[in-house]
Amino acid sequence: MTTNLDQHRGFHAGLEALDTCAKQMQSDPSTYDGEKVRAIIEQFGSLFVRHIHDEIPTLENSKLKAIFTDEDFHRIWNAMINWIIKTNPKLTGLPWVYGCLCYLPGG
Repeated sequence: MTTNLDQHRGFHAGLEALDTCAKQMQSDPSTYDGEKVRAIIEQFGSLFVRHIHDEIPTLENSKLKAIFTDEDFHRIWNAMINWIIKTNPKLTGLPWVYGCLCYLPGG
């Protein structure tokens, strides 16, 4: 996990900058600047993509089961779903959440 955490530290500032930029453009669409968005993404994009690929083995099922019990997994899963439902826009985000949940066992 050390590598994964180091990678997170490496691209976190870039994601924060992108989030700030997106919020500004969302509140005032006239400030949209595609070149600025591209420049921000290019600053951290390659590290982020490398991280996504590198993180897959870390999240392998047998490794997660060695760390978490089924109860832990369900508690964490439910907390995540509740957060998503609480924080997503009702008309644009939640339909995706509910659509994905129906494919889960018991969903």
